[in-house]
Amino acid sequence: MPFKPRERVRFNKNPLKEVICQLTFVAKDEKYDTPEWLVHFHDLIRDKLPFLNKRNEVTVDVNTDTQSITEHQETIYEFSNLESTLNVTYDGQNVTCFTSDYTCKEDFFSVIELFRSSLMKIELNNNMPFSRVSLRYKDVIERSDLGYSKNEPWSSLLNERLTGAISAHEFSEDVRGFQSKLAIKLDSDISLNSTYGLIRNIKTEEMCFLIDCDFFIEGVINDDDVMPHLSRANEYARNFFQWCITEKLYQGLEPTKIE
Repeated sequence: MPFKPRERVRFNKNPLKEVICQLTFVAKDEKYDTPEWLVHFHDLIRDKLPFLNKRNEVTVDVNTDTQSITEHQETIYEFSNLESTLNVTYDGQNVTCFTSDYTCKEDFFSVIELFRSSLMKIELNNNMPFSRVSLRYKDVIERSDLGYSKNEPWSSLLNERLTGAISAHEFSEDVRGFQSKLAIKLDSDISLNSTYGLIRNIKTEEMCFLIDCDFFIEGVINDDDVMPHLSRANEYARNFFQWCITEKLYQGLEPTKIE
């Protein structure tokens, strides 16, 4: 395991901005684009996701051999909560759950499990395995928002293995662009793709640091294995994020241990 296990905590000053989970079935169930299933399905999930929106997206395929263009129209159903901070989309093959108000894995995973099990109840994608399961976290370190000076050196807040050139004292505050990618095999099943670097807050013009991590498994994944994989991915996410930050920032985020 590349990153040592860390204890589970809740940060009172939480830099986590988005969490996205995507489940991809091995094939599309074409029955999803018929109206019969929709009312019954929405009844099953209405308590947590009362709002429903249907939209059509057009994709364009360009064939350079035949010099032809083909348009495909796809129906996407989007279910959301009252505050619009939790959204789940479904297109017959992909279930994508997004939240901008993450509280804990139990709450987030319960929505994913509800949606997945409800599909099974109405026999959409019934007994169909998955080809990809992913869990993605986006953290944004904005120094002033966390109680630090806008000029606080990145080297005092982030692991120097992560920050590279922006940790150089000669020009660290003059850097206006920096981005790196990292791909790691974490165990026999789960891999990590991470993009991290500087971004700008458009409203305040402050330079921030983004840590965007996608923990995923690919292959033939049975239905019973989905939630265990997500639970392990959540642990890896915790270990990786705490590896990314220094002890100073860890304490500055005001961690509270979760029993």
